[in-house]
Amino acid sequence: MKKIIPLLIAISFIVGCTNDESINRQCSIDYPHSFIDKMNCINSLEKEKAIRVKKDAELKAEEEKEASARSCIANDLSRMEGLAKRIYDATNEPSSLESLKKIYKSILGRDGVIQPSDDDIKENLLITEIPTKCESKFEFLINVRANQNGQLLWLRQWANTSPEGYISGLHYEFSKEFEKIRRQKADAEADALMKKVKDDLEATRLANLAEEKRNSEISDPCAPNLTKAERLVRLGKFGVIRQESSDTYLAGNHRVVFFSWDNSLIYCR
Repeated sequence: MKKIIPLLIAISFIVGCTNDESINRQCSIDYPHSFIDKMNCINSLEKEKAIRVKKDAELKAEEEKEASARSCIANDLSRMEGLAKRIYDATNEPSSLESLKKIYKSILGRDGVIQPSDDDIKENLLITEIPTKCESKFEFLINVRANQNGQLLWLRQWANTSPEGYISGLHYEFSKEFEKIRRQKADAEADALMKKVKDDLEATRLANLAEEKRNSEISDPCAPNLTKAERLVRLGKFGVIRQESSDTYLAGNHRVVFFSWDNSLIYCR
């Protein structure tokens, strides 16, 4: 029994030690008077270190894998962007999510998923993706959102896990905001209607001016190349004709004076 106790102490001492001086130092500071607590501290920190080292190694391996796939992705981008453009062109109102799901499958060869939106359970999302053919997590994520009435709200396409040199996040050239499009269309229709009203009013004003001009020309007793009889007829449109002398006639504010020997016009106002 006396031989076993020192052996257990030695084993405990070995188990409670580590080659990491920082862990030894930390646990010695935290538990200066308890060997068992120090040993538990060392074992716990060693486990945490091992997990951290493993994760770092996995992350590094993943980064190296993504870096090696960069050349492959560069060659695959034209295909992926071509599919994203086809999705953009195919997504129009008044399509439903169900109809778009079938269209997307015909383009991408894969099924999408329709599910309630995270931030509004009344609205639905159609979700699918365009993965790369390379050994990489790089993809285009495709979301189409519709309101509770099934009306499309937007199409958005993101580049996820992009390689160095390619923009991550939302790609506006492959996205559509249908609410904005509807507002712009409504504004354009309102502007067109307002322009038509203004054009119609201006056309009416010009027509009235032309009519007034024609009427003025027809009723003007001072117009050139008229006979005495024609001038008196026109003068009569301004009121009762009064004859001041043998060759002077008035009506309203208008006066016409003729030469007596040939009835040519002397004065007209």
